Amino acid sequence: MRRRLVVACLSLATMPVGVGAPGAGAAGGDAGDDLTVVNFNVLHGVICPEDSDGCQLPDRMELLGRRLEEAQCPDVVGMQEVSKRVYDEIKRQPGVKACDYDVVLPRPKGIDQEVVLTRLPVKSKKVVKLVGRLRTASRLELESNLGPVVLVVTHQDGDVRPGEPGADAICNEKVCPPPCKPGSPLLACQTTVAADFAADGGGEKAIRILMGDFNVTPASARIQALVADGWVDSHLAAGNPECDETGVGCTAGRRDDVVDDMKNPTSRQLERIDLMFVKAPARCAPVFDPDPDGDGDGIGTGVWDDPLTDGPGGMVFVSDHSGTSIDLSCETA
Repeated sequence: MRRRLVVACLSLATMPVGVGAPGAGAAGGDAGDDLTVVNFNVLHGVICPEDSDGCQLPDRMELLGRRLEEAQCPDVVGMQEVSKRVYDEIKRQPGVKACDYDVVLPRPKGIDQEVVLTRLPVKSKKVVKLVGRLRTASRLELESNLGPVVLVVTHQDGDVRPGEPGADAICNEKVCPPPCKPGSPLLACQTTVAADFAADGGGEKAIRILMGDFNVTPASARIQALVADGWVDSHLAAGNPECDETGVGCTAGRRDDVVDDMKNPTSRQLERIDLMFVKAPARCAPVFDPDPDGDGDGIGTGVWDDPLTDGPGGMVFVSDHSGTSIDLSCETA
């Protein structure tokens, strides 16, 4: 089965984004030497009306399986808001079985955990709790055609608005583990720990991907700190526009407590909080296949959320969130 890897572009500043001729694969590499990854908050649906069956959870998971199969089975799918029921529904989907995915990480104990589907060999896996004990980050070390990959998937709390309870909460030595510093914003420590978790393991030749629902936009201080530390925002690196009032480039904003928006093809997202970051080693100058899919392998880099008008049970979207994706190749000298 063909193995692919999807990642953001870390090319020289003078190189155009989305480098690589459509259909040509990675510049300097063989066709098929790329990695495709999907990041998705799939919505557990526990706050939906009881008579909606979790906002039509079985229909939504069937739509997810269908979309993965139509995208030619991305190599890795990292999901958030996976409950026991979501987990069971995902495992029984024909599309998931057709893609020959391994379901990595155990069946959740709660309503909001990370689970990964992958066709790549898994070398190791580990989960850490984040500040507050309600959030986690899950790490997999994978083998791909592009070499070792360290993937961290996480679901985090957003910043508390000024004046609201907890807005001024800061770290101390008892609450926040290193590398979070005493006096730093408490919730931002979730992002700091997840990034440090992604930087660990895999060796110096590993490509690192940090992704999830961060519940903050790229303008936030914690995301700006990631970028300053060398993490590349794959959405922008691939030449995609930043989220604006039209809904283009946005990943969140549909209602999560009723099914209406998820059945409306004209419903718009409002902000970009589902993010995928990449750090590549010296051996790999990453090239992103842009969105829409330029190399014809079923997926590009950007927002992965095209509406379907013939979805099961009238579903148009899988979730209140939009999925995001990366399609990475390594350019070599």
